[in-house]
Amino acid sequence: YMRSLTEKRLKGDIQRRVNEAHAIATNLYNQHHRSLTRNEIEKLIKDALRPIRFNMERGYYFAFASHGVATLFAANPSMEGKDMRSETGGKGEFVVVDMLALVDRKDEGFYQYTWPKPGQEGFFPEIAFVKRFDPLDWVIGTGEYLDDVERDIQKEVLQWIATIQFGKDGYVFAGQWDGVSAGFDVGDVQF
Repeated sequence: YMRSLTEKRLKGDIQRRVNEAHAIATNLYNQHHRSLTRNEIEKLIKDALRPIRFNMERGYYFAFASHGVATLFAANPSMEGKDMRSETGGKGEFVVVDMLALVDRKDEGFYQYTWPKPGQEGFFPEIAFVKRFDPLDWVIGTGEYLDDVERDIQKEVLQWIATIQFGKDGYVFAGQWDGVSAGFDVGDVQF
C-alpha cells in the first residue's frame, strides 16, 4: 500500500516546495522591483533559495532562464551561467529543453527523467516539478529521486511495524517477497 503511494506523495511534496519557492521569489520581486536593479533582485532571490534544503537535506531548488541558462543550481553552483539545453539525462532526454516546453504549454508541471545524484555514479529516475516565474522569465523547480522516496517510505513502514505488539509477547515480523527476512534496525528493535 505504501509503495503505491510513493509517486503521489513525491509529487505532492515537490509541488508544494516549488510553490513555496515561487511565493518567496514573488514576494522578493514585489518588495524590491521599484528600488533595485534586475541583477540585484536576481541575487536576492538566489540568496534566499540557495541554502534551503529539505527531504533529509537531499532536496534543493534550481532555476533557469527561459533560454536555458542555469540561474540557480544549489547542488552545483559552478553550473550557474551555463546553457543547459544540451544537457541530457541517462536515456538521452534533453531535460531542460523538455522542461521549457512543458512550461510553455502549461506554465507548470511534472517531468520524469534520469539524472545523476550528487556524489554518486550513474543516473537515477527522478521526478521534478517546474513552474514559470514570469517577472524574471525564469523556471523554478525541484526534483526528487524515486529510490530515495521509496527508501524513506520503507523506513517509515519498518518503524511502524516495530511498534506493533499483540498481547504480552506477540509481535510482527516482516520479510521480502523473495522470502528473505527484512533486515532492519528500528530503535532498540532489530529484525
